[in-house]
Amino acid sequence: MTNSSQIPAVNWPTESGEYRVVQLDLDSKTYLRFANDTHESHYEVLRDILSMVGIEYESVKSKRSTWDVAAPEGPRYKVHGMGIAEVYPNNKRATFYGDSYDYGLTPDRERLQKIAEQEPEWTFVFDF
Repeated sequence: MTNSSQIPAVNWPTESGEYRVVQLDLDSKTYLRFANDTHESHYEVLRDILSMVGIEYESVKSKRSTWDVAAPEGPRYKVHGMGIAEVYPNNKRATFYGDSYDYGLTPDRERLQKIAEQEPEWTFVFDF
């Protein structure tokens, strides 16, 4: 188990591609978490960070399927947005758009802008 203060606010992908992204507050800190690969779901991204810090979560029904997914809010955490990002690490550019099929959430522009202020070497583009 990792202490949440040891986790970087953003886990930028190292390869260019289209990634699912989850925006959440965890222990009063804002995080932007990208999928580990282009096939990982929003649920898996959320589950992984919660497991990393030892948070147990309730399962809820997906908004649009029969799957069970991690609840978007629980002790110590709250999800504020989910979507897709096209990321170009060599150019330090990310374009955010789309939504989460399972959660019915879109990216939260205000929170992305706050993260962009903390990541000045990156260009954030909002396409939603």
